[in-house]
Amino acid sequence: MTLTSFGENIKLCVIGATGGLGAAFVDTLLRLAEVEVVYALSRRPLHSEHRNCMVLNGDITDESSLIRCAGEIADNSLALTIVATGFLHDETHQPEKSSRTLSLEGMQQAFLINSIAPALIAKHFLPKMRRQAKASFAVLSARVGSISDNHKGGWYSYRASKAALNMLLQNFALEFRLKNPSLNILALQPGTVNTALSAPFQARVAPEKLFTPSQSANHLLQVIDTANNPGVAHFLDWQGKSIPW
Repeated sequence: MTLTSFGENIKLCVIGATGGLGAAFVDTLLRLAEVEVVYALSRRPLHSEHRNCMVLNGDITDESSLIRCAGEIADNSLALTIVATGFLHDETHQPEKSSRTLSLEGMQQAFLINSIAPALIAKHFLPKMRRQAKASFAVLSARVGSISDNHKGGWYSYRASKAALNMLLQNFALEFRLKNPSLNILALQPGTVNTALSAPFQARVAPEKLFTPSQSANHLLQVIDTANNPGVAHFLDWQGKSIPW
């Protein structure tokens, strides 16, 4: 696995660095010879003795925390930022099978983590992306966030919050196409990854379609390395194939 399209001595940032997929991104990136620094941002404590890992402790739902963390990174320095956060369920809220189970609290939590927080991250971290060469800002989305691909219904909050995320990313892409013509903005669908997020929903997933976090991180990094079409946001699956909005 390499990130050859970004050149050498690159600086990267992974947000959500202690999550199942976020931790796999950090571990994979720190093994690459072309990576000079990985900024690893997480709300939970992260301990790394790797000399190329710079730990940032912050809360993505607290804008002042994001401002503080972004302040640790020089403007126009990042080749890649990956937002590896997301919310599908917790002990209180489960994906809605019908409208009868919709709740204000569940919808608020889904939109806060899946839409609002990534927008605030983009607000403060897009100015950190480099301009002199290819740069990419990649956010984990979900195929179920595709409006045109929704033929089953259900999962109201998760679907809607991911669809909102995709719209926000397109807005940022349009705004920054003149500010930073080298910037790629990507909404990425990682497939079904064996993490706590997908654990209750893996029963019907074929074994060959259930990825370890490391496998998924490698798939998505290959997609990121290949994708280079600035100016609009791109919604891509783990194979690099376009997903309809």
